[in-house]
Amino acid sequence: MTNPWGRLSSFWRRLRAGDVPPPGLHEDDAAFLIAPLFDRVSSLLVAHAAPLFLCALVALEERGGWAAWFVAANIVLIVARARLVLSFRQLRDPGAEAVRRAARGYFAVGAAWALLTGALCFLCFVALDQPLFQLLAATLASGAAGGIASRNAAVPRFALLQVSAILVPQVAAAALLGGLYWVQAAQVCLYLAALCSVVRRHHRDLRRIMDVRREQAALAAHFDAALSNMSQGLTLYDGSGVLRVANARFRDLFGLPAESSLPGMREAEVDAELASRWGLEHTGEAARGGAAGRALVELPDGRSIALSREAMPDGGWVTTYEDVTERRRAEARVQQLAMHDVLTGLPNRALFGERLQGAVAGLHGCGSFAVLYLDLDRFKEVNDGLGHAVGDRLLVAVASRIRECLRPQDVAARLGGDEFAALLVGQVSAAEIAQVAERLGREVEAEYMIGGAAVSIGVSVGIAMAPRDGDTADLLLRHADMALYAAKGAGRGTYRFFDWSMSSRLQARRDAEADLRRALMREELELFYQPQITLGGPVAGFEALLRWRHPERGLMLPGEFMPVAEACNLVQPLGEWVLRTACTEAAGWPHPLRVSVNLSTALFAGRDAQAPILAALRCSGLDAARLDIEIKEALLLRNGEDVAEALRRIRALGVRVVLDDFGTGTSSIAMLGRFPLDKIKMDRSFVRDLPASESTVAIIRAIGTVASTLGLTMNAEGVETAPQLARLRELGCTEVQGFLFSGPRPAREVPAMIRELARPSEHSGGRGSEKRERRRVRG
Repeated sequence: MTNPWGRLSSFWRRLRAGDVPPPGLHEDDAAFLIAPLFDRVSSLLVAHAAPLFLCALVALEERGGWAAWFVAANIVLIVARARLVLSFRQLRDPGAEAVRRAARGYFAVGAAWALLTGALCFLCFVALDQPLFQLLAATLASGAAGGIASRNAAVPRFALLQVSAILVPQVAAAALLGGLYWVQAAQVCLYLAALCSVVRRHHRDLRRIMDVRREQAALAAHFDAALSNMSQGLTLYDGSGVLRVANARFRDLFGLPAESSLPGMREAEVDAELASRWGLEHTGEAARGGAAGRALVELPDGRSIALSREAMPDGGWVTTYEDVTERRRAEARVQQLAMHDVLTGLPNRALFGERLQGAVAGLHGCGSFAVLYLDLDRFKEVNDGLGHAVGDRLLVAVASRIRECLRPQDVAARLGGDEFAALLVGQVSAAEIAQVAERLGREVEAEYMIGGAAVSIGVSVGIAMAPRDGDTADLLLRHADMALYAAKGAGRGTYRFFDWSMSSRLQARRDAEADLRRALMREELELFYQPQITLGGPVAGFEALLRWRHPERGLMLPGEFMPVAEACNLVQPLGEWVLRTACTEAAGWPHPLRVSVNLSTALFAGRDAQAPILAALRCSGLDAARLDIEIKEALLLRNGEDVAEALRRIRALGVRVVLDDFGTGTSSIAMLGRFPLDKIKMDRSFVRDLPASESTVAIIRAIGTVASTLGLTMNAEGVETAPQLARLRELGCTEVQGFLFSGPRPAREVPAMIRELARPSEHSGGRGSEKRERRRVRG
């Protein structure tokens, strides 16, 4: 519990230092509490008159003496207090700082008066042996303390100081006199405690009132700000139909001057004011008559104003006015765009579906039509390589060429992405449709100039004819899609008509997809390993190669089933399985043999390309330093900076990055320094031309020089003969692999391969070992 004497002494020190009001109270709040003390003059006169009267009586009784000094001191304090109050009242608009300055003198005089009154009461008890004066002193002290507790509770420390200064001396006097005076001392102490409680409670009530007023003022300010800044006009009528509030936006909407005195007018008068300016009549009735109190008013200048009227509990109402002109225009545009592609302006899938349904309905009148399904070839490479902005401009140009190839009555549409469709209405023969498809191919494949760059793409077209190939919209689109798939399978850049055998081929593809999904679950997939040999050293590691041991077709190479995996989006799960399995099997090999795994470009679709690698390492327990990740050249051309950052994150795991089949794509030797690589693998086509081709020798020598300069390991794959090996050794190649050493073999044969390759005769690559490996692999 806080010590009250400590609080009083702290206030007295601060009072002498001139630091009022108490800390923790905002200056404006303090001024609000202190200022009323200067207004209550009558209570001040009574407070000063009572001790002055008692001093005068004592002075007359004692014929002067100490009582005369008290009379003089009281007069001085009365004059000082009067001057302080009068000087403060002369201030027209006193601020917080002016109130603080005036309060210092006021508090000082008040404290002096309280001490003087307390001393007078003390002397009346101890210096005068007359019950009358003691009674008057006790009455004076009690009354003055009670008045102070009520009057000065706004400044609780000041009030408690004064009350204590008046009552404590009386307690001290009673204690000195002893006897029954102890009863009086106890009563005064109880009275003092009660006054302290009253002061604190009264002060808390005042603070609550201040807080409520501040919240109300803030709420009123927020309300005014909201009314002034809201985007809607607003009018508020009371229960008698008189306008009470009209915000600035309401005046702006209807062009009413700011000085017009709208509040106080009745609704009919406001309607008349609007009618005189805009020719509007009874806007209030329009809102009342609308559904749910809503209406739409069209202004002569073309604007549309939406009115909304809500009833109030007191019988009044509030009406809001909103300019919905742009919204209505936007809704009209949205309605138009909902049926058209935003980028190309062609009908979208929804509108094309409606037109197709209409054409199907016309089949009952012995009509016919054709549906063309178009898909752009090589568009993804352009979009990824040159950016989406170029891709969008290309799509706009393609849409324009497609529209030019069709008749006015035909319908061209963009179904999404790089897929388009066309509806050839009316009686059209297969020959005429073929001519349209051929023209589409020529026009779309012609070169585009976009942003100063020449761009070339192709188009594949699938065609379904009604009613021959179907009599429903869904069936015709599905059959045109099957024909498109056949066109793509034929090498792209061509067209195909639907025939019913396509259904069986599509079903075969779906069966192959289902088989591949089951193969993942049934563990029919298997990894083979081909050794990678360090020239002049031991076996460096093994490359993991995927095989599918099909229950009916036998052992299948990736070229036989990866197209199906790509078509059904199974490349990523297959890649993760290969990575996880290779790490698990390599963990059992002798240290430091490495395993090299081809990483699918599908794993680079997101930003966390290192996530499946990290998961495989953790699951298998393989040391990251024993894992090589092989990537294709095409990956580096997709988005160079993003790929480089992904490769840096992979290398940060401790994994080495290998560029596979270098020299087969469009990359250059200069690109090697732009990406974080550890090894490059020359494509087998270079090794195949050795040792006869001098141009190939020059290329390999150049690659080896750059690799050596950049600190990269150079691997040559496809080594099948001893002369090839000898020539590679001369050209500075540091690592080789191929049938000369061993073909890909199952994981269970890895220990045997390690033992075989550890013998010098095996490294020599004799013709006999070469033939044995070829027989083993082909068998």
